[in-house]
Amino acid sequence: MQTRGQAQASPPKLIIDILTDESLFGDGTPLWEREPTADEAKCKRLRLIKRLRRFAAEFPGAAELAARLQACGPHHRCASGACPECARAFQRWLVLQLQRLSHAA
Repeated sequence: MQTRGQAQASPPKLIIDILTDESLFGDGTPLWEREPTADEAKCKRLRLIKRLRRFAAEFPGAAELAARLQACGPHHRCASGACPECARAFQRWLVLQLQRLSHAA
């Protein structure tokens, strides 16, 4: 069991499988009202990296998280729950699955 502040060694296989689908990171037809764009998620990730680095001396783990988010990019996703791009892709996947489920019923 993890305690607060410990980094997860590796994300669950399902999360990795979902986040390898690069189509989830693009734009296309919005799946919900006011869905953030890919550019908005990327800008948010970059702002978060900057903020984490600014406060790294005060918060243990901030520098490591900033480095993980910095390394996130196409075909090499960080799969961090703190990453706006990965979180958006996971949300897009979830909405698509729910839409498929509701159409199958």
